[in-house]
Amino acid sequence: MPTLSNLYSPGTILKLFGRRVAPIRGSMKEDTKMNNAKVGVFPASQTKVHSRLRKSILNPVVCSVGATLGIFGGVSSLVAGMVCISIHLFVAQDVVFDRAGTTLLILGIPLLLLGSVFLDEIETNK
Repeated sequence: MPTLSNLYSPGTILKLFGRRVAPIRGSMKEDTKMNNAKVGVFPASQTKVHSRLRKSILNPVVCSVGATLGIFGGVSSLVAGMVCISIHLFVAQDVVFDRAGTTLLILGIPLLLLGSVFLDEIETNK
């Protein structure tokens, strides 16, 4: 297993991945115990490229349009799905309203989640 000194070279960023379990009683307040800790090596240029690419793609206009479409699309999908399911209750022989209602109800949750992700991204960019 390679040591940290073998992995590290100038121009790289080391990130520690793992699950924080409990604080360690020690001299520093921020010491924590990690279970299944892994070290990832990322070139500094790669993280800068990802940061610039993320900022250029997720600009405030894209985030606000995505949040609007996600939230209002999710709510309207849920309402339309309930309307289709209630129509199917009265017309028992119909299959189209049943499938459309089920599909709309299922699509509503991911759309709401996508809208909330874009809302969080708007908050992060401020």
